[in-house]
Amino acid sequence: MTEQRDPQGDTEPHEEEHHAHLPIPDGLEKVSEEIASDKVLDGAMIANAIGGWRGLIDSGLPSLVFVIFYLVNGNNLSQAIWAAIIAAVIVGIFRLARKQSLQQVLGGFVGIGISALIANTTDSAVNFFLPGLLLNAVWGLAGVISIFVKWPLVGVALGAATGDLGEWRENDELKRAYTQSTWYWVIFFWGKLVIQLPLYFMGLVGALGIAKIALHYPFMILCAWLTYIKVREPMRRAKAAKAAESD
Repeated sequence: MTEQRDPQGDTEPHEEEHHAHLPIPDGLEKVSEEIASDKVLDGAMIANAIGGWRGLIDSGLPSLVFVIFYLVNGNNLSQAIWAAIIAAVIVGIFRLARKQSLQQVLGGFVGIGISALIANTTDSAVNFFLPGLLLNAVWGLAGVISIFVKWPLVGVALGAATGDLGEWRENDELKRAYTQSTWYWVIFFWGKLVIQLPLYFMGLVGALGIAKIALHYPFMILCAWLTYIKVREPMRRAKAAKAAESD
C-alpha cells in the first residue's frame, strides 16, 4: 500500500509544474492535451484541437498581409511592416473576443513584433521570416537532443498533459512510442527549413511567405495525427496495467 501512495504523492508537484506551462511547441502541447483526455480522436478533432481553419488564418494572416503589401506597394518595407502589425492586432482582438488566453494573444503579437523589428533594423524584407526559421531550427534540435538524452519531447509534452512527467520512462513501450513520435516532429521542423532556407537565401519574399503558410498548419496536423496513432495504444495499455496494479 505504501508503494502505491508514494507515486501518488509525487503527482501533486508534477501537476503544479504542468500548470506552470513547460516550454513545448504550441501544436504539440495542444494535441497532447487532447490525447491525454482519453477521447477517441479523428483527423477533424486533431485539426480542431490545433486550431483548424481559424488557427490557420490567425497564424498566417500577418505574414500573408506582409507579403501582399510588400509586393503590391513596390517593395515598400515600412508599409508592409505596419500592415502586418495591424493585421496582428486585429487577430489579437478576435482571439480575445473568442476568450482565448492572454498568453496566446500576447505570444502571437510578440512574435510578429520581433519579426517586424528585425526586418526594419536590417532593412531586409526577407528577415521578417528569420525568427520563424530560427525557431524551427531550435525546436528540431531540441527534439533530437531530447531523444538522445532519453527524454523525448513528445513524452515530456504528454507527461505535462497527464501530470506524469517521469514515470512513463519506466515503460519501455511508451518510451519507444514517444521517441518515434518525437522524430515526426523533428522532421516537421527541419523539413520546413529544407524548403524555406533556399528561398530565404535567394531573397524570394513572396515564395517564402507562401511556403511558411502552406507548410505550417497542414503538416502540423499530419504530424499530430501520426503522433496520436503511434501513442494511443501504448498509452491505453500502460493505463490499464497501472489500474490492474492498483487493484
